[in-house]
Amino acid sequence: MAERSIFRIHHKLYILTASLFFGDLGTGILMLLIPMYIKHLGGGMGMSIEIKSALAFGVFGLFAAASYPVMGRLSDRINRRKPFVLAGLAGFTVLSAACANIDTFEQLLMIRVAQGIMVGVMVPSVLAMLTHISTPDNRGRSMGAYSTVRGIGSAVGPATGGVIAATGGFGAGFYACAALGLSSIIFVAFFVEEPRVSGTPNASGTPNIPGTALSENQVMYPRKERGETHSFDAVFSPPRGSAHSPLKSNDLVISLKNSAVPTGTSSTAGGKTNCPPDSSNSAANAEIKLLASAAFTTMFAIMIIATLLPLYETRLCASTAELGAALAAYFSARLIFQMPMGVLSDLISTRRVVVAGLGVSALLLPLIAHVTTTPEFLTLMFAIGTAAAAVNTPALAFGADLSCPGMVGQQLSLFPMASAIGMVAGPLVGGVFASYIGFTAPFYLCAGLMVIVGALVMIRGR
Repeated sequence: MAERSIFRIHHKLYILTASLFFGDLGTGILMLLIPMYIKHLGGGMGMSIEIKSALAFGVFGLFAAASYPVMGRLSDRINRRKPFVLAGLAGFTVLSAACANIDTFEQLLMIRVAQGIMVGVMVPSVLAMLTHISTPDNRGRSMGAYSTVRGIGSAVGPATGGVIAATGGFGAGFYACAALGLSSIIFVAFFVEEPRVSGTPNASGTPNIPGTALSENQVMYPRKERGETHSFDAVFSPPRGSAHSPLKSNDLVISLKNSAVPTGTSSTAGGKTNCPPDSSNSAANAEIKLLASAAFTTMFAIMIIATLLPLYETRLCASTAELGAALAAYFSARLIFQMPMGVLSDLISTRRVVVAGLGVSALLLPLIAHVTTTPEFLTLMFAIGTAAAAVNTPALAFGADLSCPGMVGQQLSLFPMASAIGMVAGPLVGGVFASYIGFTAPFYLCAGLMVIVGALVMIRGR
């Protein structure tokens, strides 16, 4: 059966993205419900609403960040993705319903810890499935399509949650999240297929054993290292835009005729051509960490801005609605430009797109720190949202290209882990630096980090 694609994106990616959309919408609803719900809960040991809200989001981010690499490694080890996605969605469903039946802030905090772990269970496997479904030639647009649909859920969710909570109460909002999670469970269970990865039989039933030629692009071969022979699968794809290229692995030369993965084969983890057993210490793995650091800086930046919004209210004489519009401008820009930036990264050097996004963001942050009017703030927030789209989607696609078969979940889990760390570090650093050094200090710190990361990404490409 021929594989189908729409706009050069595999149809299975659309199925996966659509199936997860309901859960993403529920997550967007929780973004509004959680901080508002805290006001109605008892306990909290006399802490202020601001501290409670920071804790509710902070513990979520910390436990998610701690879970990402562990669950990514576990999914790689057992070579399964779908069970982890279903487990994460089941946890989201149950915990959302549980929120409607608690009375104290301490209970909510425990639920947020569990929700962070459940996100850590699911996200690395989702990214691995996206990587297996896509190819190096369409990975940027594929990641962009997924991020765009997910962004719709994040953008629409808060407004939806506000309407539901206003008409039916917080309980109705949490039960709505549970219903959305259950919908995603049903769709994933019945319509999403487990990707076939390296080490499983190929489409014709031929086992993947050393020395077996699986296709024009794939071969199993033994590699000798330090006097020992290590057998592992190597999936070969030439650089983007190349129709034919020879690849060398020690004294083995393989010539490729096509850059795409053969029909029915989703075993490639990306454009990575050689993944030896010691790849955890390889230059490619180091570059994936660097790209994840780029994703960290964008989350770090927006969390600094979000933390300092009450100060912007005074400095700009802005209303709550105007500040909300500024955040909406940022997320709308990311939503609009994720797909175009992904396509652009497929057409030109992905590295250049990431570096350009970091550079523009570093220039915009000082301007945002010194903004004097609300219209300027809105414009700059839209601009930095566009720059963030130029960093996140191409960086994730580039990381997928560099990832190794058998380590996809573990390596790509670095991206959501980096974002989770940025979610926690942004408010902490923003608040401390703005209070004790000066309002503009955290902006210059973040801009400096972006310049350093961008320079390192550029240098490694030479």
